[in-house]
Formats: sequence, structure tokens, C-alpha cells
Amino acid sequence: MNVTALLAMRKLSSNPSRIELMNKRVAPRLPPHLVSRWQQIVPLIEECARERNTVVHGDWWLSDLYPDGLILQDKQWQLTLYEVQCFEYVLECISTLSTALVKFAREVGKAQIG
Repeated sequence: MNVTALLAMRKLSSNPSRIELMNKRVAPRLPPHLVSRWQQIVPLIEECARERNTVVHGDWWLSDLYPDGLILQDKQWQLTLYEVQCFEYVLECISTLSTALVKFAREVGKAQIG
């Protein structure tokens, strides 16, 4: 593990910045099969980030009409009912992404990178 690279990634404050760094500095040095794998992971990162941000930064409400759910109010004052399966989807997305990133990192670690 390259400590400098790890610190650089942690210093970046957004996923778009991290993806840009990977695309510009790391991907050009990867073997083609790992570039392809990375390109498959990026949309998952973006999807999971959107879902995670909705949950974390959402304006949530309770209602007696929906005792098994939460109501999300978006910036346009639209209301969306979230039930357990909605949150389970977010958790599954993050879990899938985490597994994909760990596997990708292991493959990068084993690869001969120029």
C-alpha cells in the first residue's frame, strides 16, 4: 500500500475529486483489464453516493399515517415515502461497492504497474 497515495485520496473531500484523480493519475498506469474494472466501478460509486447522501442529508419526517416509514422532503418540497426496503437497498449498494473496491484494490496491488 502506497501511504502517499492513501493520504492523497483521504485529503480529497468529494467522490468526483477522487474519481478524477484515479482517472487522470492511476488508470493510465493500469493494465487494460483493471481499467475496464475501474470503469465498471465508477457508476456504482456515483449511484451509492447519491443514495447515501439522500439518507444522510435528507430532511426526514414522521407521520402517523405511515407508522412503518419515514417521509423525505426534498428541496422542491416533494414528499417521498421511504420504507425499510428503501434503506435496505442503500445498505446493499454500499456493501456491494465496498466489496468491489476491496477486490479492485487487491488486484491493483498484485498487478505490475508501470
